[in-house]
Amino acid sequence: VRALDYYKKYLVIDFPLPKLDIVAVRDLNVRGMENWGLILEIETRILYNKNKSSVSTRQTVAYVTIHEIAHQYFGDLVTTKWWTDIWLNEGFAQFFERSLTAILFPEWKYELISLQEQYSNALYIDSFKNSFAIKIRYLNQSEMDIVLDILIYNKGSSLIEMIQKWIGDEAFRKGLNYYLTRHRYSNAETDDMLDAFDRFTKKNVKDVMSMWFKVKGYPMLKVFF
Repeated sequence: VRALDYYKKYLVIDFPLPKLDIVAVRDLNVRGMENWGLILEIETRILYNKNKSSVSTRQTVAYVTIHEIAHQYFGDLVTTKWWTDIWLNEGFAQFFERSLTAILFPEWKYELISLQEQYSNALYIDSFKNSFAIKIRYLNQSEMDIVLDILIYNKGSSLIEMIQKWIGDEAFRKGLNYYLTRHRYSNAETDDMLDAFDRFTKKNVKDVMSMWFKVKGYPMLKVFF
């Protein structure tokens, strides 16, 4: 409940359905599935004993649920035009998984956990020659498995956070509201998201950030003293 209330307030967009159900299931080949209005999660990802379950178990329940609720906006309310932009769904869900878990449960210091597990993981994977741009140029039906690589989650969310800290949270929130409102019940792609941020800042987000999404790897700086 707290997570959904946060999204409605932060994005300034009411949840458009009359209710949101979260159902625990025994068998699912993913940790959660963000069906619109009916989220499915593995029992071990949604149920816990407050007196017996470990902190790690409670953290897992929290961040998986926060992630799947984020998809009600990023993926369900607005859906990507094709799998080449699937990072939009998973990157934003992962971004809010990190940031909102840290806000709702500050005692866990989740921002430090995510620094180690997600930022570092993205840098590591993206350093290999067989890495790929998270804005994928083209995919046919037989190539779709590549888009579900952990890189689109971790690098995507890291780049979103980079934009937020660069343009400031106010412009970031306004950009998200415009993006979701402009494309609600419809489809969007990476350029639509970047254009939305450019409406509320003079920092030329699209010009600067496009290459981060469309080219694999990352810049390497060498500093000599």
